[in-house]
Amino acid sequence: MKKTINLLLLTLSTIGFAQVKDISFTASPFVDYTFYDKQSGLENATSVGGKIGFGFGEYVEIRAVYLQSLGLKTSFSDFGIAGYNDAMFQSQDIKLTRWGGEFKTNLGRGRFIPYLTLGSGVQNIAIKDSNDFDQIYASAGLGFKTKLTDRIVFTIEGKYNRYNFNAGENLLTEENKTDFGVTNSDFETKALTNWSAQASLQFYLGGRKPGTLSELDKAYYSKFSNGFKGIQWILEPSANYIKFDDKSLFKDTYLLGLYAGFDFNQYIGIRAFYLQATENEQISTSFDNLSMYGLELRARLNDGNGVTPYLILGGGYLNSQNSYLGRTNTAVDSEEFASAGLGLNIPLSKNILITGGARGMITSAADVADLSSPDNLQTHIMYNAGIKISFGGKKTNPDEVYNAKLNEQLDIKDKETQVYLDEKIAQNNADNSEKILVLKQEYQNKLEGLETDLEKAKADNDIDKAVVILEQKKTAQNSLEEVNSIEKKAIEKKETQQLKAIATNKETKTVAKESIAPVPAIKTAKDSVAPVPVIKTLKVSTTTTVVTPIVPVVKVKTTENVPVEYIKLSPAELESLIDKVMETNKTNYNNALENEKLKKRVEVLENALLNKNKPTIKK
Repeated sequence: MKKTINLLLLTLSTIGFAQVKDISFTASPFVDYTFYDKQSGLENATSVGGKIGFGFGEYVEIRAVYLQSLGLKTSFSDFGIAGYNDAMFQSQDIKLTRWGGEFKTNLGRGRFIPYLTLGSGVQNIAIKDSNDFDQIYASAGLGFKTKLTDRIVFTIEGKYNRYNFNAGENLLTEENKTDFGVTNSDFETKALTNWSAQASLQFYLGGRKPGTLSELDKAYYSKFSNGFKGIQWILEPSANYIKFDDKSLFKDTYLLGLYAGFDFNQYIGIRAFYLQATENEQISTSFDNLSMYGLELRARLNDGNGVTPYLILGGGYLNSQNSYLGRTNTAVDSEEFASAGLGLNIPLSKNILITGGARGMITSAADVADLSSPDNLQTHIMYNAGIKISFGGKKTNPDEVYNAKLNEQLDIKDKETQVYLDEKIAQNNADNSEKILVLKQEYQNKLEGLETDLEKAKADNDIDKAVVILEQKKTAQNSLEEVNSIEKKAIEKKETQQLKAIATNKETKTVAKESIAPVPAIKTAKDSVAPVPVIKTLKVSTTTTVVTPIVPVVKVKTTENVPVEYIKLSPAELESLIDKVMETNKTNYNNALENEKLKKRVEVLENALLNKNKPTIKK
């Protein structure tokens, strides 16, 4: 449970970055080969693991790291034990795991991009079917990366790892200690330095693509391209207090010192720090022989305006000088530590803020009650308060660039969308007008043809045909009147929209499109309801001015001084009209029942005519 809490403490800051906007999310499986320190008691071996990262633009990334060894075994052949005998040595299976966090920054752009990494976390060395030991580790790396696809990057990196461990006491079997003539007192805890080569595939699962340089990244590049001229420097004089773990050899103390560094932007900053302990657990200028120094990453949780909470992820070194005495008045070894916590900035002015925070610190050390026990993780709490002073940073603010670019892109997208909609509406309205006029002309032509047929039937005294033609003509006239009614309603609706647009001074937009020019061809039909224009279309590539909303009715004066109109219908209205017309045609020509009714009416009319023409017989 304690290990889980420590892991969550170390990775809290990394996970918290998911709340920051404009980030990319990455996953990186990797393989690692480590050349262990000769005093580590371990043979060189392969490890595998994975990293989950959040990238802030092209240059900065924070990653959570997990690593696990494969086939790792103990080795003391080069340890320097005088009585060592390789034939008698009993090798043990080891499982080494690490959990931690890592800061990565790219150092340029191009096909092969160099980068730096700094990290820290918790390491566990477990002997199969026996004890396990926890340590704090620190790491630094230099690597190169190259893009394979838009979303996959290959990286290769050399890493430096350091941790404190007493390998002779903890990894040699009791039998080997006897065989080699050594005891635990012959060994001591040492700072172990290990080197490794690491290769990975980095998958960009969301956000920006690797290698792309946004306006935000350009602002970052401008900020750092001329040395330190564009950096916003930070100084934080600070008073601190550490409440050490009850099992720790260190005694609780106040520390005075300075945090100094710079901010990448309004979200992320780097701090180096040096703090010196005071004597007798008091704030004074009498300093004790204990100091601490290291690096921290600061990540603010909002845009930096007003009271601002921030997350802390860091690590460093507790340096106990020769004359420092701990709780039991005994000398205490120096130790590495990892830390994570939460802070708060309270602004006093533009460049001066009150800052404070609380951190959890993790070290690995012997128990104060049993100095011969293996090292175990110990958790300490550190509080600090100070004044944050910022200066410099005269270059373009990346955050202002980001906001300006975002608003610009939104405006462009809105205009593009509006132009697209205007074009579609204009095209649909033009198409509808053309189709409705063609439909009206078809009915007009039909009426003309029926009128001609009716005159011929009258001349031929063909009663049956005349009745049928009259019924068809009436149906066609009803359909035409219905079309005219729909036109009228549409005109009224569009004219109302036009008046509203003029009243509210709608903005005039200029768009390039294919315009449709009406060319009238007037035909007049006898007994028709109204003269109907026919519109032909001409494609013209030009730039016209369209007022939003589109004018619904367009009138053109012809050479005969006859106004020509075309109407605009929505697709739904046009579809409804066509459905009604098709239904009418179906009724006129395909309904057998209607034909029977017409025949009966013709018979009645014939009987009436015969009776009328029949001579009267006088009795």
